[in-house]
Amino acid sequence: MKNTALSALVLIMAAQLSAFGQETPKGPKVFIESVPYIQGKYSGASIVSAPEIANRFSIICRACGVTIKKDQADYVVVFATEQSGEGAQWVWTVYENKDGMLLENGKTIVFNNSIKDAVNVIKKHWTKDGAHSFLGDSESKSAVVVIYRDAGVMNGQYASPTIQIDGTDLVQLSNKKYLAIDIAPGPHTLTFTSLGVLYDLDFNATDGKESYIKYSRGFDGPRLKTVSVEDAKDEMRKFKPENKKNILVPNMVSARKPSASKR
Repeated sequence: MKNTALSALVLIMAAQLSAFGQETPKGPKVFIESVPYIQGKYSGASIVSAPEIANRFSIICRACGVTIKKDQADYVVVFATEQSGEGAQWVWTVYENKDGMLLENGKTIVFNNSIKDAVNVIKKHWTKDGAHSFLGDSESKSAVVVIYRDAGVMNGQYASPTIQIDGTDLVQLSNKKYLAIDIAPGPHTLTFTSLGVLYDLDFNATDGKESYIKYSRGFDGPRLKTVSVEDAKDEMRKFKPENKKNILVPNMVSARKPSASKR
């Protein structure tokens, strides 16, 4: 029990340190516990360290505010590892803290997916009945972010990676396609997962301006990077808007055509 409490404390402290200097998240408050052992069922050693758990959680859910005060949290998320004949799996559980209600639990062999699954549960519950928003729907969305993908060299499972913004699935991006979205000015994070590895890019959306982000995948692996308007113009002239069926948040699509895509 002592080790469990220490692990949870380190986890919370790491999350706070990773968020130092950033704006206070406007989403739900979350208390995170790392439980390495429960009734002999779970393994005694975590595959991922407690500080790394906090870091990955804060990347995937930038809208969430991690708190050390459990009684003030909206949700409690518990992570543990389970050893079985198929190898190690990550077990996750999400509780609604006010009434102690179990919302959902599950397990996966990929740790990043366990965080993503837990965040999706929180997001679904937090935004039900239109009570709250994860992406600041009530804020001014005067910045435009354009995400585009070059032809690349990889197909198959990499044909349309799911790009997330601030923890919300945004688009399954296809080759030679782009997506322009309206968003509030300020810091944001794009993420995607490939073969169990989390890739992320922090960027600042500027009021009244366009920001360009390129997704590419070559033999050296996938990547996201910011590019200048000039570089984007050289690559996007023959690109087309992403297909509507691949856009997961239609209400964020910008009505303005990106200047770099104009012929």
